[in-house]
Amino acid sequence: MNKEKDFRFSDNFYENLGDLKVELKNPSLIDQVRFYLASKFIIGDSLLDIGTYYGAFLKIAKKKAKYIYGTEINDLRKNSANKVLGRNIVRTDFRHGKLSTFENDSIDTVVCMETLEHMDDIDFAASEIIRVAHRRMIITVPYNQEPRYYLCIHCNKLTPQTNHLHKFNETKIRKLFKNTYNIYMFKFGINILYSDSFKKLHLPLNILINLDRLICQFRHSGRWLFAIIDK
Repeated sequence: MNKEKDFRFSDNFYENLGDLKVELKNPSLIDQVRFYLASKFIIGDSLLDIGTYYGAFLKIAKKKAKYIYGTEINDLRKNSANKVLGRNIVRTDFRHGKLSTFENDSIDTVVCMETLEHMDDIDFAASEIIRVAHRRMIITVPYNQEPRYYLCIHCNKLTPQTNHLHKFNETKIRKLFKNTYNIYMFKFGINILYSDSFKKLHLPLNILINLDRLICQFRHSGRWLFAIIDK
């Protein structure tokens, strides 16, 4: 059942998410891959990371951009991220996709990784990313993942599992960002490459990434979609 058009998180939902999860403080191997790839496409002096979490990507991005910013969904998460980063650069923002604390064309590169699928109003969220980005947008989303819902025993309403509300493919991304100058996309995330047995090989990250992308090209598969979008 497709609920993309009529599902909306309550205003209390973002507060009820609470603080960041301690067990997710250290990025997984696939997160390291995602961050490594994104860092290669940063342009300009300023960068915004939407959905900063513990700031692992911003620690990488500060080597590429002079001014870095992040967003988190409530004050608890914002404060935890800023504490880890040692700087007050993360803001409480992007609720329902609204970037309320950023001006038009104010950030050279806007990055939104594994966040867009959580937005209830995805068209508005994409328009806000376009509005704030001055030169480039970097987007990663699950590829062809069907949103799944369960019946909540408390409210008797269909509720999205893992809070994923949207299915993404190349056509969906092109539609959301249709008024931009150029869109380049590729898939990554072949399951076997990130299995425990494969990790024992201890391949350098750049070799693992090149192997991942090579397999995705021939198999036309991959668990995630990576998009570089220029205005």
